[in-house]
Amino acid sequence: MDSPSGETADDELLGAVNLMILGEGAVGKSCMLQTYCGDAADAVKSATIGVDVCTRVACVRGLPAKLQFYDTAGSERFRALIRQQYGRAHGVLLVFDFTQRETFLRLDGWLKEVRAAARQQPIIMLAGNKAELAERRAVSVPEADAFARQHGLAFRTLSAFNAVQVGSVLDDLAHRVLLTPRLYRPAVEATETYVLLLKLQTHAHMRAADAERRLAAVEDRLAKLEKTAPDGSGD
Repeated sequence: MDSPSGETADDELLGAVNLMILGEGAVGKSCMLQTYCGDAADAVKSATIGVDVCTRVACVRGLPAKLQFYDTAGSERFRALIRQQYGRAHGVLLVFDFTQRETFLRLDGWLKEVRAAARQQPIIMLAGNKAELAERRAVSVPEADAFARQHGLAFRTLSAFNAVQVGSVLDDLAHRVLLTPRLYRPAVEATETYVLLLKLQTHAHMRAADAERRLAAVEDRLAKLEKTAPDGSGD
């Protein structure tokens, strides 16, 4: 899928970034990817069999890249197949379901497994799905945050059906990888300079996006004032 701002030429891409979505079955991994990659969330009709791949070419906070997501099945019978893919991962998103405590308790096993099997040290984040079902939570946000801090992980909450939340989390993971070129561009020389340029590009993009939001807010405010002002009130 192309970036919302237009097509991105292959020679402009920073590189191919491999991101894995891990966790127990039915925690919402496939729904998240279908939401992020453009398919309707209600298109999830069956469990993932083994490993599915979703590819998206996008501009992540001003950094163009090819994102390859590996959607993994949570069932135990597919674990051997999933382990074979760990070596590809530049970034990993561990997902649990706030309403199913067992999916949280098994995170430690997933984390130990991926850290032991990965060929390099991938960027790992933690995400709690179904955050909108606060009355049904079997895991509290402070408890999940404590687990993340204990293991040195960034922690985010989301609803797999909310495109903004899903996009924010997956963009965050992809951006952290892009700012770690040793993962996807091992031959890069002068790494510190390269990372500095990426950060400057990111900051410029964020400032431009913030300016656009402020301008849109001002235009919206002016439009509302024009609608509410009485006729002939210019003087």
